[in-house]
Amino acid sequence: MEKIMLAPDSYKGSLSAIEVCDVLASVISKHFPQCEIVKMPMSDGGEGFVNSIIQACGGKKISSVVCDPLNRPINAAYGILDDGRVIIEMAAASGLMLVESTQRDVMTATSLGTGQLIKAALDSGFREFIIGIGGSATNDGGAGAASALGIRYLSRSGSVILNGGDLQFLDRIDTSGMDRRLLESKITIACDVTNPLVGELGAAQVFAPQKGASPAQVDTLDLGLRRLNEVLWRDTGINVQELPGSGAAGGFAAPFIAYAGARLQKGMDLILEVMDFDPQAKGCDLIITGEGRTDRQSAMGKVVSGIGKRAAALQIPAVVISGSLDEGYEELYEQGISAFLATTRRVTTLDDAMASARESLFQVGEDFCRILKL
Repeated sequence: MEKIMLAPDSYKGSLSAIEVCDVLASVISKHFPQCEIVKMPMSDGGEGFVNSIIQACGGKKISSVVCDPLNRPINAAYGILDDGRVIIEMAAASGLMLVESTQRDVMTATSLGTGQLIKAALDSGFREFIIGIGGSATNDGGAGAASALGIRYLSRSGSVILNGGDLQFLDRIDTSGMDRRLLESKITIACDVTNPLVGELGAAQVFAPQKGASPAQVDTLDLGLRRLNEVLWRDTGINVQELPGSGAAGGFAAPFIAYAGARLQKGMDLILEVMDFDPQAKGCDLIITGEGRTDRQSAMGKVVSGIGKRAAALQIPAVVISGSLDEGYEELYEQGISAFLATTRRVTTLDDAMASARESLFQVGEDFCRILKL
């Protein structure tokens, strides 16, 4: 082996993508000391999005005090690449992992903090944004984020709507105070799903239960997003419902599409483009990717799927090393993955598996390298 690329996602709850790269690099260097190792930690738009891109492209992070999904002050950071592009990770300000499971309330959760990060970057003079919207706690149709930028969702009585539970009462959207710097900006929103805004496959029906919504709350949230789409269509002529991915992150992108000309792009396609993946992979003998759990969902645009497809196009073998393999992972054989390895080797609890993730990953890497040397 002369050159190996490491391009994993995080093992959620246990190892970041950067940590996975470091563990695998250490064991590969032990067995193949002359091998060139290219570390390219991945994210499809959720947790780790900013760190992954900065690690690959160079840049820095800037912290700002914003509101979390429950309107509490927190420190969140956005990234600035050397070419001036801003990288924002919705999970950092409006993420589900910021809220204890006992406190999660998708009806009142707001994306306000993500809008505040955008405003902070605008205030610093930046005008090109790449926003990853995976891992959100919200289903507010972007109401909170829009309000931070002067776009007000109003009820008939004139009350400002900041969350998904109240979205059903939307009467009009006031853009008279909109931050006009948005019109000078280029906004690309990275999402890893193709779900529409509303309906059986929409934001509320598919994702709100994962954020703690009851069946009755799901119906209320879907009703609110339907109303949002009606108002946007009426006022701007844009039917957000028709756009694949508009249901991602509880419809976060809707106001930015309608009022700021933002565009949605598949998260993996975007991150591979930003990271100059193809030139970095040139000459590799092998690409190793992975994630916490690989299953049927992984084949629907997640990191391992995107890496497999790109590796196949470049005619480079790709191997998945994940925490566990579950039903449907075999579908990835058709997407360029050559082999699969799991770090979980015995019956154990999830907590134990996560606690020993680093050691388990090192041991599997050790065994894999020994196979490569046969």
